[in-house]
Amino acid sequence: MPSRVLVAVSAKIMALLQFLFLALLSTALADDRMPLGSRLLATESLISTNGTVKLEFFSLTRGSSSDLYLGISFNTRTSEFIPIWIANRDAPVSSNASLLLTSEGELQIIDRGSIIWSGTPSSRNSGTTQAVLLDSGNFVLTGDSFDPRDDNATYPWQSFDHPADAWVPRMKMFLGANLTAWKSSVSPASGRFVMTIRTSNELVISTTNDTSREYWTSGAWNGRIFSLVPQMNNYLYTFTFNATNDPPYFTWFETSFQHSIFRLGHDGKISVKRMYGNGNGNWFTPWAVPANICDVTSLCGSNSVCSSNSNPPCSCPTGSSPSNDTNWRTEDWAEGCTALSSQARRSSSKNSGVAVGVGAGAGVVLLLLAGVAAFVIVRRRRKAKRVSSSDDKFVSGELAHFTFKQLHAATDGFRKQLGSGGFGEVFKGSIQGEAVAVKRLMRFDDKQFRAEVSTIGTIQHINLVRLRGFCADGALQRLLVYEFVERGSLDRSLFNRDAKNSIVLSWSQRFGIALGTAKGLAYLHEECRDRIIHCDIKPENILLDAEMKPKVADFGLAKLMGREFSRVVTSMRGTRGYLAPEWLSNMPITPKADVYSYGMTLLEIISGRRNMNVQSNRTFYPFWAAQQVRNGEFAKLPDDRLEEWDEDELRRAAKTAIWCVQDDEINRPSMKTVVQMLEGSATDFPDPVIPSSFEIWLEIEEESG
Repeated sequence: MPSRVLVAVSAKIMALLQFLFLALLSTALADDRMPLGSRLLATESLISTNGTVKLEFFSLTRGSSSDLYLGISFNTRTSEFIPIWIANRDAPVSSNASLLLTSEGELQIIDRGSIIWSGTPSSRNSGTTQAVLLDSGNFVLTGDSFDPRDDNATYPWQSFDHPADAWVPRMKMFLGANLTAWKSSVSPASGRFVMTIRTSNELVISTTNDTSREYWTSGAWNGRIFSLVPQMNNYLYTFTFNATNDPPYFTWFETSFQHSIFRLGHDGKISVKRMYGNGNGNWFTPWAVPANICDVTSLCGSNSVCSSNSNPPCSCPTGSSPSNDTNWRTEDWAEGCTALSSQARRSSSKNSGVAVGVGAGAGVVLLLLAGVAAFVIVRRRRKAKRVSSSDDKFVSGELAHFTFKQLHAATDGFRKQLGSGGFGEVFKGSIQGEAVAVKRLMRFDDKQFRAEVSTIGTIQHINLVRLRGFCADGALQRLLVYEFVERGSLDRSLFNRDAKNSIVLSWSQRFGIALGTAKGLAYLHEECRDRIIHCDIKPENILLDAEMKPKVADFGLAKLMGREFSRVVTSMRGTRGYLAPEWLSNMPITPKADVYSYGMTLLEIISGRRNMNVQSNRTFYPFWAAQQVRNGEFAKLPDDRLEEWDEDELRRAAKTAIWCVQDDEINRPSMKTVVQMLEGSATDFPDPVIPSSFEIWLEIEEESG
């Protein structure tokens, strides 16, 4: 047999043996762990015990098998891919790469015979027998005997000790630790921004090339929250600080979401992301800081323009273009803009003229074709049934789009009315066995309906009523589908004195309602991506669940209703008693208008009576209550049906209410401060003055007899 044939046969045999060897190694891998000497190929993955997270080689370029990264991510089915941790973030590998756990207990990424990355244990005699992917998202080296639920366990090596850009629940961030942002939206390489945990127990964000240029700080840790991060006043997660450990560390825990992440984005903003639908929904961002993206130092690079109202925020002024167009398209704006030469500018006022002419002609043709295509698509979609798609979204937690016919059936022809107001009528319904409240809008600004509804649908807070879906069927049918809140509006429980078997709200229930409502409004004002002013806070718009916990309803609808809203809210029966003075004087409306309305509502929660007699249009309680607060006679304020109350809580609530209803909005506290005042954590809490408008009301009443 010729030598060339022998060489070829030998090569094939060696390749086959290598393939069989790797195949045997692959079959030896358990779902969530790697034993010593095993290898994870680029086509394989590890899945944690409960299926929460996975470890795999992935590409950030759709359909590409090159530029792979080994990382951990949530094991979800969603369009937005967010890795928890990446090993080789600065050194992508090919599809020939693999992860090896050596016989010495060292993790290595090997590509074409070279070691690209390694995870080295703290000691060569560490007793390592395997690498395990935990449900927390931590990838650890450990022995055979270990408890994966022990958050205080020590490991020879763990991915949590080498954070990238993300901080997940149960992960310890020691003093001095960093999160480093991605370079761009498609490159996880170390970027320009870094978040550091200072030894002074605060978080700061700066640029990597000059850590002294801090453009955001969390403020000092006060034992419960960071002083400048009011968003942490939230029932849904808890931050803790262990000062006795050496070194000390911060960690956080989720209470309601299986998939949550605290992340430093490539744009230099810190955000918290959560997912509904048990891994099948979409990510949403409850809050991000700094609120103004243009506060991020050198975000857009030199010679560029930053605008927080545009997307993307960075642009080049007239007469210039991105210095690196490729990077600019991936949201890496570091290199800024470069001025065009005069010749280039002239070639561009000419090219644009030609382009406009050609584009205009082509545009007419495209419009005609698009019109025909759209007509055909609409016809087909109208014939197709949309029931299943809406139901799937409703179950998974996404904002569902219903037809009018579906909601007509769900409410049994809008038969059982729950209530009505300036926004519309509310009916009880049922979708897939779940009770819902369907609001049929009487007036609306159709132009912004879908955009604003989408925004409202992303807002989630324990003290806000959740929007589940909507209907935009035809030209007039506009309906909103909300979660059903069992006990209805606060006014029914608060003012229902004459009904048989009426329940008197206890003081603890009233104070809890007041505090929860304040937290919901503070979230709308300061923690949402787009600030929302409610504009119609009153007991009718505060709903109570089965445990008497409050949920603010109808938030976001003021903007949805457009200019028509100001007329609607001022004409509604009983609403006038909650309107701030600026409403009646046509002054600009700010969040402080909600603070005023909240103060009036708080007085009613304390007293159990209306501030205004709707029939006579006369106010009586607010002025009298302000006098009692001034005189320190707090015991005269509570509902006469109450037999006991907490004196300290009563004093804080009464003083807070009077501060909220000050005539000048400058003198009113923010809702964040209101929460602190009620909780007793506000440091500067002097006695309020009686608003002058209260005295004017009293004079009018006395003159009218």
